[in-house]
Amino acid sequence: MNLLESFSLNYTQITNLHAELRQRVSQEQRIQAKIELNLTPKELSNGGETGMPNYQITVSLTCIGELEGSNKPAFTLQVVMQANYQQIQGEPVDLTTFTQHHSSLTRQLYPLAHQQLRTMTLQLGLEQIRLPYDLLNTGGVAVSKQSLH
Repeated sequence: MNLLESFSLNYTQITNLHAELRQRVSQEQRIQAKIELNLTPKELSNGGETGMPNYQITVSLTCIGELEGSNKPAFTLQVVMQANYQQIQGEPVDLTTFTQHHSSLTRQLYPLAHQQLRTMTLQLGLEQIRLPYDLLNTGGVAVSKQSLH
């Protein structure tokens, strides 16, 4: 089930930006970056007047970078945002079904979080970090670890 066919994104709100640079990183240094995306759904209303449910998803995109040859993080970046979805068509989707299929919203949510994370990498002088634009289809881009929950 593709929830993008039945749900409309009402709004997003950034609730947390975290950047921690633990080591100085020069442009010449190679960095191994690990990307993790977590989506956590929550029911806001079960239909109310319209009979159509409203859900919130907490989106957390984290990037942890290690200098090549090191096993200690050189930096940690994290974007946390809330996304509000309203069902607009079809039979009302309950929380269990929404939770089972909420990863289909990644195509819409990841680019929004990606844009914020990319801005953070540039602000910290980490231009050499290349984030995958699409976690579901990286097209052969070398990414150390990926996690989609």
